[in-house]
Amino acid sequence: MNSVGMVYEGQGEWDEALKRFQESARLCEEFGNVLRKGETLLNIGHVYEQQGLWSTALSYFSQAREVAEGIGDVVGVAAASVFRGEVNEVLGELEAARADYDLAWRHAERINLRHLMGTAACNLACVYLKQDELAAAAAEFDRSIAIQGEIGNLRGLAVCYNNLALLHQVQGAWREARRALERSLELKKALGDVPGQIMTLYNLARLHEGQGDLSLAIEVAEQMVTLEEQIGHPALYEHVLYLDALVGEREGEG
Repeated sequence: MNSVGMVYEGQGEWDEALKRFQESARLCEEFGNVLRKGETLLNIGHVYEQQGLWSTALSYFSQAREVAEGIGDVVGVAAASVFRGEVNEVLGELEAARADYDLAWRHAERINLRHLMGTAACNLACVYLKQDELAAAAAEFDRSIAIQGEIGNLRGLAVCYNNLALLHQVQGAWREARRALERSLELKKALGDVPGQIMTLYNLARLHEGQGDLSLAIEVAEQMVTLEEQIGHPALYEHVLYLDALVGEREGEG
């Protein structure tokens, strides 16, 4: 049932996915398969998360963690804690998110689960950044980048560099922010992640704009719009207007 539910989830058919996952949870309960029950609860949480039903998603992630704690499933506790933290961040519950990510790190570290350790460190850095604890944020970004690089997790590195640029901007370190965004862009190109490239190009264009370099901002925005045209990106119209505004601003300076 879980595998069928994942197919429906991938197609965005939320109701059908939930039916399969809920039936799977019922069967797990009936036959005493506690480990699979925890995995199923995570899947249900993800469906609600993708629909923006944050409180319901949080409830299922919490149930999944409770199940994992009950059977000593270290991986399950770490994974559920990361997902809980992400939802708590969206809800603005930063202290709760911080506690979730810290718990995820400690459990992942117990069994040297490097992928989850890298994710937890990057997410924890973002919370510290939101709380204006810049030194702590920098330390966690460094820790995450070291781990992600060690295991060759290009996607994790791309996310981390993109977020690291925000820290550099807050610090007024514009050159370092640009380097971090360019590194993120390189990684996303290597992964073939076009939506990710579009996001980073937008951030890079805004960075150049903020520094008063309209020519570079326009060059980057043009690359962004070209990619959006290729895939029919939903933000295309909005970003065409942004590009036009940049061109108009430069012409006004002339």
